[in-house]
Amino acid sequence: MNTQSDNTFPPLVNVVVISMVSIALTFAHAGTSVMAQDQNNVGKQANHSEVESDPYTSTVGYPKRILQIKFPGSELVPKPNADRTDPIVLRIIQSYQHGSDFRYDLEYIGLDPGSYNLSEFLVRKDESEVGELPELRVQINTMLPAGRIEPNGLLTKASGFASYYLPTVVVLGVLWLAGLLFILFWGWSKTRKVIPKSVQISFADRIKPLVEKAMAGELDPQGQAELERMLNDYWRDKLRLRHLSAHELRTELRQHPEASEMLTQLDRWLYDPGESDPVDIQRLLNRYKNTVDSDTRVPDSNGRLTKI
Repeated sequence: MNTQSDNTFPPLVNVVVISMVSIALTFAHAGTSVMAQDQNNVGKQANHSEVESDPYTSTVGYPKRILQIKFPGSELVPKPNADRTDPIVLRIIQSYQHGSDFRYDLEYIGLDPGSYNLSEFLVRKDESEVGELPELRVQINTMLPAGRIEPNGLLTKASGFASYYLPTVVVLGVLWLAGLLFILFWGWSKTRKVIPKSVQISFADRIKPLVEKAMAGELDPQGQAELERMLNDYWRDKLRLRHLSAHELRTELRQHPEASEMLTQLDRWLYDPGESDPVDIQRLLNRYKNTVDSDTRVPDSNGRLTKI
């Protein structure tokens, strides 16, 4: 039996180790990003809770909505701000006709701190005179103290999520890598590529079980047909008689000095099973002993061909 060992795994191990280090660094970076995002979300939620209580008070850059505000006259739209210098960005979310007047859902964003009248940022949709509009004053505050240019630095707060996230990732990564290395070094060292030897069997070995059953009178019709077919095919190939029909082949083989010996004896066992002189089976089979058959099937106890 030939064996071959595979020693190509060390380069693969290096690739795996480098990959695992990269994965660990990626997870560590992801954990840091999650902590920063959590802190940022907390700050946003705090600001949101402060300005949500009063729809007329907001902070710079934070949108607020004022709903169901009634203005007299025809429909209003936000005043164009082509040069983008207005301290207020005003948007009408929805307008509803209320008799000859309109009700509006407004959204505004303050760009500069101060007190502003939103009515000053509206014009008529039909381009008629705006006329007198009720004052709609909002207060835009800043989160920075007076004279302060830069905001406060981010407050560092320990996250309960980050306290176990990174250690867990590291531990799992080490265990995964250890298992992989165990498989690579131990499993592959046990692996051998087995190359089985080719099996060779003589024609005599193939027909011997059937010949013995025929001599004992125990060969069934299926086995008889199989044994006759095997012998006919053997001599047909050896004597180059492929051009003959089955009947012509049988007549030709009965006249051949070598082929007729086994076939005649077979006819006696199968069709004239009375008492006869003892037969040396081994001598009959020796004629077929030196012939290696490419068909590796052998007859079983019932005369059926099976793979060895």
